[in-house]
Parts: sequence; C-alpha cells; structure tokens
Amino acid sequence: MHEWSLAQGLVASLHSFAEREGLRRITLVEVSVGELMELDVPVFRDAFETLTRGGPADSAELRIVEEPARFRCRRCGAEWTFAEVEEQIHRGVPEDLMVREPGGELESPLHIFPDLVPAFVRCPRCGGRDFEVLAGRDMRVSRLEGER
Repeated sequence: MHEWSLAQGLVASLHSFAEREGLRRITLVEVSVGELMELDVPVFRDAFETLTRGGPADSAELRIVEEPARFRCRRCGAEWTFAEVEEQIHRGVPEDLMVREPGGELESPLHIFPDLVPAFVRCPRCGGRDFEVLAGRDMRVSRLEGER
C-alpha cells in the first residue's frame, strides 16, 4: 500500500516545515492528488491520522482534492481525460502486472507507477502513444494553515 508511504512523506515534510517556520501546530493541510495516482483516500486518511499523532499536525484537518488527469497527443494535438481512456488501461494491463492489495483486490500498476500510462494508453483520435500528461500525475500540498 503506497498510501502509507505517501502519508509518511507528507507528515515528514509537515514536521520539517513546522520546525522551519516556527509553527506550534498545523491546523489544515490541503493536498492536491493527481487522478493517475488512483489514491485509496480512506487508507491515506487513516495513515495520515495515525502518523500525525503527537506531532505538530495532530488533529489537523486533512482536505484531499483530486486533480483530474489530462493528456495531449504530440502527434495530432488531441486532448483527453482519464475517464476517456480508463477502459483502455483496465483492458490493456495483463493480470500478472496487476498489483494485489492486502485485501486481495487487484489494482492497476498505475496506482504505484503513474508514469507507466503511455504503456497502456493510446490517443483516442490517432492511436499514437506519444503524448504528454498535462495534469493529474502528482501529489502536492496546495494549502497549509497553522499557529505559531
């Protein structure tokens, strides 16, 4: 479950930020999460709440905002969304490349490696694989509030 690793990285960054900025307490953390990450929000939220206990972000409000994925074909210029090609991903990933979560359910490898999207997706207009991800690949803190 990479949600725990992501939460651990976020909490470590929050602790460093609070120390550097002299914050006694972090009250709000808003995180923008790219749709390509296929983040399991309840697991991430649970990890965040567990890992922040006793630290400056203990009891902080966690807001998670999903950033929709958008793509542009370098060959024909078409732009599309994740929803328009999601079936390609699920149809194109062999079962032996799927990631089995602890609960037994299968996840696409994009859940852990979002940069693999060109291996499973083609441009809906021209069928090309030479495209760029315009949005929806990363995770970042988009808003933070705290008390000194």
